[in-house]
Amino acid sequence: MEFLYFLRPTGCLILLSVLALCVRLGPLRLERLCTHRPCSPMARFVAAARAAGARFAVWRRLQALVHVLLGLLLLPCVATAFEGVVTHVTDGDTVWVRTEPGVKPVKLRMEGLDAPERCQAWGAEARDALVARVLNRVVTVEPRARDGHGRLVGPLRLGGEDVAAWMVQQGHAWSYRHRRSNGPYVAEEAEARASRRGLFADPAAQEPRWFRRDHGPCDAQRVQALPR
Repeated sequence: MEFLYFLRPTGCLILLSVLALCVRLGPLRLERLCTHRPCSPMARFVAAARAAGARFAVWRRLQALVHVLLGLLLLPCVATAFEGVVTHVTDGDTVWVRTEPGVKPVKLRMEGLDAPERCQAWGAEARDALVARVLNRVVTVEPRARDGHGRLVGPLRLGGEDVAAWMVQQGHAWSYRHRRSNGPYVAEEAEARASRRGLFADPAAQEPRWFRRDHGPCDAQRVQALPR
């Protein structure tokens, strides 16, 4: 799994390059690429007519090669779901999942929600809720990307249930907002707000992005609080 995600950006880039090359070549430009002597337009036309069969065969071979490359290079571009056991919960939106005994667990940032920071109001409650829900249980991870911290990002499911949706619905997190989008769980958040569940019981509850802007990350606060 780690190997596939390492290849993901490289494989996709190579794939796009190959497709772009094929579009630029085209069946009528292939001969031009392989011809080194200059010739007139009429001579090129005659040569193209005589070599139509050979040119078509070469193009078909190139198409077959592209199909093989598509099959190989798309493997790392497609996210593969996997099952594992949650071994640790960092906070309200990040967990560690072990796929096999003795294998190092992978870190997953659940997609689509934003839970309070550990040092923020309701941060401990959000983490405790996630611990009670998934710790030591078999879950399904659907990785879609890696973030800037090296974590897998994607949905986490427990028996088919979207854990992120449950967290927002129970008032332990916000639907993740990005630019003009209110995120995928805006309906669950509206329901939690209407019922004043969890952190939404406090009208002044602050979204994590604004908390980080005003106070910085929790780790930095912990370092500043240490005695010197």
